[in-house]
Amino acid sequence: MKVSKSSEIIKLSDKIFDIAIKKASDVFAKGGIAVIPTETVYGIAAPINSKQGIDKIFIAKGRPTDNPLIVHISKMEHLKLLTDDVNEISNKLIKHFWPGPLTIIFKARKEINRKITGGLDTIAVRMPDNLFTLKLIDTVGPLAAPSANISGKPSGTDISDIFEELNGKVDLIIDEGLSQHGLESTVINPLSSPPVILRKGSISKEMIEKLIGDVKFTDGYTPSISPGTKYKHYAPSIETVYIKKIESVDNFSFLIHSLLMKKRIGVINFGYQLDKVNNTIIENLSDNPYNAMKFFYRSLRKLEKLADIIVIMPLPEHTGLWISLEDRIERGANKIITSI
Repeated sequence: MKVSKSSEIIKLSDKIFDIAIKKASDVFAKGGIAVIPTETVYGIAAPINSKQGIDKIFIAKGRPTDNPLIVHISKMEHLKLLTDDVNEISNKLIKHFWPGPLTIIFKARKEINRKITGGLDTIAVRMPDNLFTLKLIDTVGPLAAPSANISGKPSGTDISDIFEELNGKVDLIIDEGLSQHGLESTVINPLSSPPVILRKGSISKEMIEKLIGDVKFTDGYTPSISPGTKYKHYAPSIETVYIKKIESVDNFSFLIHSLLMKKRIGVINFGYQLDKVNNTIIENLSDNPYNAMKFFYRSLRKLEKLADIIVIMPLPEHTGLWISLEDRIERGANKIITSI
């Protein structure tokens, strides 16, 4: 059986910034793929005009071919290569949120590789807020780049997890440290009236409504045109339980002790005062949503290796950016307990 060679890793610094750009450009020129940083999560990238590279992305991730990819651009001239239709609402969103963690749905030009669009006539586009990736796109053109993980698993925010999962499946990995946001971009469809948020992310519904007025969340039943929403995502390989509300501390303690009879429990906690119990591993995340999002996927992956079951504690609120984090929790959990 043929064994793939190990992926090359470049630890990004000011001294080797240009070298890393050249290395990634050379990989793309040969039809290869690379893991690149963005402000949200890491992505597996290939130029949109590289059929070989696009095919390799789907193979590396084990991604269904009807799941669209997000195209990343670095300047407005690139958008003209992807769509002929930018409406007034899209223009407002672009001016206010780009570069940044907002992906916008447009009508795709006919010549766009339909593997990128998942066979649809729409295309998902964003401009990342990351100096290295913007410079790379300036050099090689727009990049298709879904999150750096095996499909269905939590997105990659830390290189150690990414290397463990994708070593030998990608040609190059650019390591810039822990991702800034730690949660994927918000995806919005401004072609609908009112516009529809297809995936919750680092830009909240309230932030968008301040700019363009009423928007709504997708109903979950309409066929999705958004990357990252059609299939089960963000799921650890072990049993994961989300507790939405704790009415009784006694009931919670009973649940934990019942689980401990058989399991090592990993707990993701958002500011609760928890007593350490033998055979539990507690990951204490912030009660600030920005900080909690940044470390959430890393904590999930850590507990996946150390525990037999993951219990996710209630969130401090169910508004604003907490809604985005709860979306990822509910998509990845095997069991949701409404109240205990």
